[in-house]
Amino acid sequence: MNIFDKIFGTHDAPPTTPALTYQTEGPVTANLTVIHGDVHIHTHDAPTILVTFSKVRGDTVLAPDGPGWGFDGARGVLRIDANAMPSRELKVSGIDVFLPADSSVTLNATGGDCIIVGRFARLDLTTTGGDVDTSDAIAQRCRIHSAGGDIEAVIVGEGDVHTAGGDIELSITAQSTVSAHSAGGDISIDVHAPCVITANTMAGDIEVAVDRGYETEVDASTTVGEIKSDIAFHVSGDTGEPAAVRLTLTTTAGDIEIKQR
Repeated sequence: MNIFDKIFGTHDAPPTTPALTYQTEGPVTANLTVIHGDVHIHTHDAPTILVTFSKVRGDTVLAPDGPGWGFDGARGVLRIDANAMPSRELKVSGIDVFLPADSSVTLNATGGDCIIVGRFARLDLTTTGGDVDTSDAIAQRCRIHSAGGDIEAVIVGEGDVHTAGGDIELSITAQSTVSAHSAGGDISIDVHAPCVITANTMAGDIEVAVDRGYETEVDASTTVGEIKSDIAFHVSGDTGEPAAVRLTLTTTAGDIEIKQR
């Protein structure tokens, strides 16, 4: 069975050319720049990199290395830069990337949504005009910055999540330290593990739901709005130990609600 059948299934047609494939010896580092269209990044168990993107004319077949793309096998680094690709032959209006599990990704995207699926060592995602969804991905280090979209993510370690114009939805499923900021949207966080969270929004509500059984320490403030809670807060120093969940929540114009799940 070839790599296209393994990934897309034998019932599907092979992906639209042009495509790039590389053999690897394990996880890699992917540096991606995409200026148009949606971005889908997945991990799989095969020691193979597969990249597909759209074309607008001709039967272009890309060499393994060229202006704007290539794989350095010795260093384990994949480079895709849509700004440097030949615009007369290609117009990258969307990209799908398959990487070995536990790879790291640095992405700069403009004008589309980003969907990330799988297991990663590190995610560093920057987008200027679309939503970001990593709710089906895990990464020990996760940085997501969007200039104009919503963010949905699962955090299992270090999380730095910022958006200038959208909502944030987070699920904390392992011990984590998280910073979440929105300049103009709501923040919703589900807590399923011990964590330290700092969340603030300039114009929106903050809602945090904490699983039963976790002592919770809260520092919450709002300039215009209400603060509501249905759980008993831990007071630092009561037991000599910090609470399992520590929340610092701030909104300028909105409500704050902390509830027990």
